Amino acid sequence: MKRNPNGSDIPQARELLVKHLQFNSRCEHCGSPVDKSRVTQALALLDRATAVRRAPETSARVTPKMARDIRAYFSAHPTMSLQAIAEHFKTNSGRVSECSHVQR
Repeated sequence: MKRNPNGSDIPQARELLVKHLQFNSRCEHCGSPVDKSRVTQALALLDRATAVRRAPETSARVTPKMARDIRAYFSAHPTMSLQAIAEHFKTNSGRVSECSHVQR
């Protein structure tokens, strides 16, 4: 199984548990009631509550053109901070960092 480079992959874990539960429910000799109960409990732990309040977006979304522009600006100004570049493009420093690493 391929591991997610970012760490956990809750949707994939949920899918595997659901498949395991479905397979064991079709086979009368597979899995004990305790195993099925544990899988059901694990599935319940993978649910995530929806956000009650979400802050409004305050920075511009990065388009492919903006990402190219940020990379060019970043290369042309190697001593400039990510924060200063972000302010220039009216976005945040995290987006500038992503663009500088060619993730977008």
